[in-house]
Amino acid sequence: MRKPLVFFWIAEFEDGKAIPQFRPENGEEILFKEVLERMKVVQLIRIGWYPFSHELAERVNSTGTPAFPSTLPTYRVPLDGEKRPIIKRVVELAGDSGTMKNEFYILGWQRTVDGRNEKDIITIDGKGNVEISEPA
Repeated sequence: MRKPLVFFWIAEFEDGKAIPQFRPENGEEILFKEVLERMKVVQLIRIGWYPFSHELAERVNSTGTPAFPSTLPTYRVPLDGEKRPIIKRVVELAGDSGTMKNEFYILGWQRTVDGRNEKDIITIDGKGNVEISEPA
């Protein structure tokens, strides 16, 4: 059995449109490739991890994807034309059993400056604890 999702992403664009990971009306998942396609024509200005409301968690659960409602904080990063988003959920498995040991939600940005990759990343666990990585 999969551990329930604690956060979902929302991508916000310069024209005021936002794309959530799950449709609010029915809980169906929207793939991140839709965000990447939209980024080709409209500037992405912010992206973040949001906790599930009770209503959205119920709708997402009804699609077969486990989601857990919470009152955890929202985590967002602003982006500009040079910064590319970093956002992903990482699952660590325990040894040979293949059971989930830990899960983390990664959020940040990266850009190339003078041929060097710069990035700023935070790691959030399923309880909302945050680790801030040193800028690279």
